[in-house]
Amino acid sequence: MSRRRQRKKRNEDSTSDTGTDLTDVTDIADLAITTARNDSPKSHKRSSESSRRRKYNSTPEAIEEIVNETFFLKHEENRPFLTKKRVVFTAAYYRQIFSWMNFWKGVKSNFPVVLIPGIVSTGLESWSTSNCSRPYFRKRMWGTTTMFRAVLLDKECWIETMKLDPDTGLDPSDFKLRSAQGLDAADYLFPGYWVWGKMIQNFAAIGYDNNNMHLAAYDWRLSFYNLEVRDQYFSKLKATLELAKKVDGKKSVIVSHSMGGLVTLYFFKWVESPTGGNGGPNWVNEHVESFVNIGGPLLGLPKALSALLSGEMRDTVELGAFGIYVLERFFSKLERADLFRTWGGLSSMLPKGGEEIWGNESQAPDDSDDTSDTYGTMLTMRSLIKKKENPSELSEIVKKL
Repeated sequence: MSRRRQRKKRNEDSTSDTGTDLTDVTDIADLAITTARNDSPKSHKRSSESSRRRKYNSTPEAIEEIVNETFFLKHEENRPFLTKKRVVFTAAYYRQIFSWMNFWKGVKSNFPVVLIPGIVSTGLESWSTSNCSRPYFRKRMWGTTTMFRAVLLDKECWIETMKLDPDTGLDPSDFKLRSAQGLDAADYLFPGYWVWGKMIQNFAAIGYDNNNMHLAAYDWRLSFYNLEVRDQYFSKLKATLELAKKVDGKKSVIVSHSMGGLVTLYFFKWVESPTGGNGGPNWVNEHVESFVNIGGPLLGLPKALSALLSGEMRDTVELGAFGIYVLERFFSKLERADLFRTWGGLSSMLPKGGEEIWGNESQAPDDSDDTSDTYGTMLTMRSLIKKKENPSELSEIVKKL
């Protein structure tokens, strides 16, 4: 019998020893803990219950000690590598480590959930039937591989499609984009690049579906004001939350990401305003159980300013010299700035708070008026050395430090 067949036979014997098909790590771990607590290897004789607890305690430290003694031993020629003892205690060890993987066991859906995505994470579909955008009718000009094909085949058409009217901030005369709808609108931006996909999957694991989980997609290019003017976005969001309470009898949990946090705060003010949703001062408390803000730039985003001024941002600068060279030749800073300046949504993310939050060109807001009070002469050491040529004077400076 060949060595490979011998190894395969030993592994099959060790697997059959455990009485289960070792394919599910959760099943293995459950079996391991049960076996470790109830079974005893024939090669060990325990004289008392205290000895049993000491040898087969399922705490991570105790299991790690046993695993190190059994699983990580040097393989012996006549001894099966996957013995019952090794499988049991190794599985129990990893069960302790990855116990968080089963945190959802016993957890069930409760409150309705509304997901509000961030900037650039919602797909935008073309609804134009004229000019160069005709071939892309109802296809995503932002998101999916269709976007890359449109950019590579006809960059000028793609830019014109993505632009808004610079005067009204709404659709230009010949082009129309609308946000995709449903949970598919922001689950994956591109194939393999998930945004909300993993979270939607985790919610589904505890009982959520498209009846009690909603994704409020929006056209992130628009200003918040124009979201209501063109798409009635906030009116629809209000209706969604009211319907969820009517159907489930419970308030909703709003989960937002990035720019979605700013959209949510704007909605809270709009829905209670007499000139907005006119829901009254208690509407939010009556319909929203809690608000989960993931990475929301509540004080604005510095790179939004650089994007509007120059078309540059940290993401493009970090591409490196070669990446910047290629990007500049294909999609220059001037073209990017011209496009960004038509997006009212980007302007809503400009830094807020003034000098009290961000400081000024000379100091941060938490700096003292006299920086020497904080940093001493260390920061001025180089300038002093340039001025002082006498070695004795330099030694006096060093003594002061």
